[in-house]
Amino acid sequence: MIAETIGFDAWLEVWRRLSGEEFNAWTRRDTGGTRMPMLRSYDSYLRYQRNRYIEALASRGMGVAQVSRAVARNLREPLDEKHVAKIMRRR
Repeated sequence: MIAETIGFDAWLEVWRRLSGEEFNAWTRRDTGGTRMPMLRSYDSYLRYQRNRYIEALASRGMGVAQVSRAVARNLREPLDEKHVAKIMRRR
């Protein structure tokens, strides 16, 4: 609903900032009973997207080593091939 209102890219930026250390430190100091919505961390969203990317590459017939290299190159996230293989087996 928020993404529809402000736009998807803007929502991702708001979510990223709400998940950040600076915001979390600020909310812990607040004792006035401020209520904030519970959100999954932005990092977990990035992991979810990364895993969908790995599954998509695997569905194209790419091997573990190829997928691992593609993730490191395109997402700038080096992953151990054992971890990539584990994600590929889930699909």
